[in-house]
Amino acid sequence: MSVSFLMVPIEIILGISLGATIGFLFSLLFKRFHVRDTKKVLLTLSIAFVFHKLEEELPVAILMGEVPIDSVLREWLPVAADRIAGKMEKIWVVSEIFLFVLVGASVNVSAIGDSWLMVFL
Repeated sequence: MSVSFLMVPIEIILGISLGATIGFLFSLLFKRFHVRDTKKVLLTLSIAFVFHKLEEELPVAILMGEVPIDSVLREWLPVAADRIAGKMEKIWVVSEIFLFVLVGASVNVSAIGDSWLMVFL
Protein backbone atom coordinates (compact mmCIF):
# COMPACT_ATOMS: atom_id res chain seq x y z
CA MET A 1 0.00 0.00 0.00
CA SER A 2 1.03 3.52 -0.66
CA VAL A 3 1.99 5.79 2.20
CA SER A 4 -0.27 8.54 0.83
CA PHE A 5 -3.24 6.14 1.00
CA LEU A 6 -2.50 5.46 4.66
CA MET A 7 -2.39 9.20 5.37
CA VAL A 8 -6.06 9.67 4.45
CA PRO A 9 -7.50 8.52 7.81
CA ILE A 10 -4.89 10.58 9.66
CA GLU A 11 -5.77 13.66 7.61
CA ILE A 12 -9.47 13.15 8.33
CA ILE A 13 -8.91 12.72 12.07
CA LEU A 14 -6.65 15.78 12.17
CA GLY A 15 -9.21 17.82 10.23
CA ILE A 16 -12.04 16.87 12.57
CA SER A 17 -9.88 17.55 15.63
CA LEU A 18 -8.77 20.90 14.27
CA GLY A 19 -12.37 21.85 13.46
CA ALA A 20 -13.56 20.91 16.95
CA THR A 21 -10.73 22.91 18.49
CA ILE A 22 -11.51 25.96 16.36
CA GLY A 23 -15.21 25.67 17.21
CA PHE A 24 -14.36 25.51 20.90
CA LEU A 25 -12.05 28.55 20.63
CA PHE A 26 -14.77 30.46 18.75
CA SER A 27 -17.29 29.63 21.45
CA LEU A 28 -14.91 30.87 24.16
CA LEU A 29 -14.18 34.02 22.17
CA PHE A 30 -17.83 34.76 21.46
CA LYS A 31 -18.82 34.15 25.09
CA ARG A 32 -16.10 36.39 26.45
CA PHE A 33 -16.37 39.28 23.99
CA HIS A 34 -19.49 40.76 22.45
CA VAL A 35 -18.91 40.63 18.72
CA ARG A 36 -21.46 41.58 16.07
CA ASP A 37 -22.78 38.72 13.97
CA THR A 38 -21.29 40.19 10.81
CA LYS A 39 -17.84 40.16 12.38
CA LYS A 40 -18.38 36.58 13.54
CA VAL A 41 -19.16 35.56 9.98
CA LEU A 42 -16.13 37.43 8.62
CA LEU A 43 -13.90 35.82 11.25
CA THR A 44 -15.27 32.38 10.44
CA LEU A 45 -14.80 32.87 6.70
CA SER A 46 -11.30 34.29 7.20
CA ILE A 47 -10.23 31.28 9.24
CA ALA A 48 -11.74 28.98 6.61
CA PHE A 49 -9.75 30.69 3.84
CA VAL A 50 -6.52 30.61 5.86
CA PHE A 51 -6.91 26.92 6.64
CA HIS A 52 -7.84 26.15 3.05
CA LYS A 53 -4.55 27.71 2.00
CA LEU A 54 -2.70 25.80 4.73
CA GLU A 55 -4.22 22.54 3.51
CA GLU A 56 -1.66 22.55 0.72
CA GLU A 57 1.13 22.62 3.32
CA LEU A 58 -0.31 20.49 6.15
CA PRO A 59 -1.60 16.91 6.11
CA VAL A 60 -5.07 17.94 7.28
CA ALA A 61 -8.46 17.45 5.62
CA ILE A 62 -9.76 20.95 6.28
CA LEU A 63 -13.18 20.31 4.75
CA MET A 64 -13.75 17.61 7.36
CA GLY A 65 -13.25 20.27 10.02
CA GLU A 66 -16.15 22.48 9.02
CA VAL A 67 -18.86 20.27 10.47
CA PRO A 68 -17.22 20.03 13.92
CA ILE A 69 -16.88 23.83 14.04
CA ASP A 70 -20.63 24.14 13.58
CA SER A 71 -21.37 21.25 15.93
CA VAL A 72 -19.28 22.67 18.77
CA LEU A 73 -20.71 26.15 18.28
CA ARG A 74 -24.25 24.71 18.29
CA GLU A 75 -23.46 22.84 21.51
CA TRP A 76 -21.92 25.78 23.37
CA LEU A 77 -23.70 28.78 21.78
CA PRO A 78 -26.85 27.63 19.95
CA VAL A 79 -28.32 31.12 19.53
CA ALA A 80 -25.08 32.54 18.09
CA ALA A 81 -24.71 29.50 15.81
CA ASP A 82 -28.22 30.02 14.44
CA ARG A 83 -27.55 33.69 13.82
CA ILE A 84 -24.26 32.94 12.06
CA ALA A 85 -26.01 30.29 9.95
CA GLY A 86 -28.63 32.87 8.96
CA LYS A 87 -25.93 35.26 7.78
CA MET A 88 -24.15 32.46 5.92
CA GLU A 89 -27.39 31.59 4.12
CA LYS A 90 -27.59 35.15 2.84
CA ILE A 91 -24.01 34.93 1.57
CA TRP A 92 -24.80 31.59 -0.08
CA VAL A 93 -27.54 33.18 -2.21
CA VAL A 94 -24.92 35.28 -4.01
CA SER A 95 -22.20 32.62 -3.91
CA GLU A 96 -24.52 30.08 -5.50
CA ILE A 97 -24.87 32.28 -8.56
CA PHE A 98 -21.11 32.60 -8.91
CA LEU A 99 -20.67 28.85 -8.43
CA PHE A 100 -23.05 27.88 -11.20
CA VAL A 101 -21.76 30.58 -13.57
CA LEU A 102 -18.19 29.37 -13.07
CA VAL A 103 -19.18 25.72 -13.48
CA GLY A 104 -21.10 26.60 -16.64
CA ALA A 105 -18.14 28.57 -17.98
CA SER A 106 -15.85 25.59 -17.50
CA VAL A 107 -18.00 23.28 -19.66
CA ASN A 108 -16.36 22.51 -22.98
CA VAL A 109 -19.27 22.83 -25.40
CA SER A 110 -17.22 21.66 -28.39
CA ALA A 111 -16.70 18.30 -26.65
CA ILE A 112 -20.44 17.64 -26.97
CA GLY A 113 -20.16 17.49 -30.74
CA ASP A 114 -23.24 16.07 -32.45
CA SER A 115 -24.43 14.12 -29.42
CA TRP A 116 -26.92 16.87 -28.56
CA LEU A 117 -28.97 15.70 -31.54
CA MET A 118 -29.79 12.51 -29.59
CA VAL A 119 -32.01 14.58 -27.32
CA PHE A 120 -34.46 15.21 -30.14
CA LEU A 121 -34.51 11.67 -31.52
